[in-house]
Amino acid sequence: MSQLVAHSWRERWAWAFYDWANSAFVTTVVVALFPVFLRNYWAQDLPSEQITFHWGNTNSIASLIITVLAPFLGAIADRSGKKKGLLASFMLLGAVATFSLAFIGENQWQLALFAFALAFIGFLGAIFFMTHY
Repeated sequence: MSQLVAHSWRERWAWAFYDWANSAFVTTVVVALFPVFLRNYWAQDLPSEQITFHWGNTNSIASLIITVLAPFLGAIADRSGKKKGLLASFMLLGAVATFSLAFIGENQWQLALFAFALAFIGFLGAIFFMTHY
């Protein structure tokens, strides 16, 4: 019997909506909104090359952090049996960090990039636990 069949109707809908929200984060925050706000609001006084450099470094560092932590997080989740709790923790980190972007002022590009890095780490960490659930 497939694992998907063993889940209740309600649980399948919950996972579907969770996946939809993850897709919304990537398409709205990562691809559409953050780069525009970074260039035109948070880092408007920086040259374009510097903005691209900092944006690329932020994405790379956030990805590297999850890459390094993933084996340890996976082991912790497997041993403790708390995969859903870890998924929820990373999801909460991503949601709170994304929400905090609304309160970052003009020309505060370092703070905006830091908040984005936390949001991206939350997103990637939650994806890791979602795919290994």
